[in-house]
Amino acid sequence: MIRKANRQLLTGVSKAYADHVNYRRQAALRALSSFLLTFIFLRGLTAVIHFHLLPIHDITTGSGLHIHHFVWGIFILIAV
Repeated sequence: MIRKANRQLLTGVSKAYADHVNYRRQAALRALSSFLLTFIFLRGLTAVIHFHLLPIHDITTGSGLHIHHFVWGIFILIAV
């Protein structure tokens, strides 16, 4: 019974998506989800580095210059 309800819900969502989301909205949705996933991942990584939960530490150059985590986000945006 639950599987049938889940299947019906999935079918309804798929149909509504196909009926109401055009190409431009799909592109915007993909861009938004990519941005949000990258943002969440980088915030999580920053928290892990800050609280020393993994053996990852702040990245510094030989002269002691700290490379801020925003730099990696900028590099990812350039690559995209």
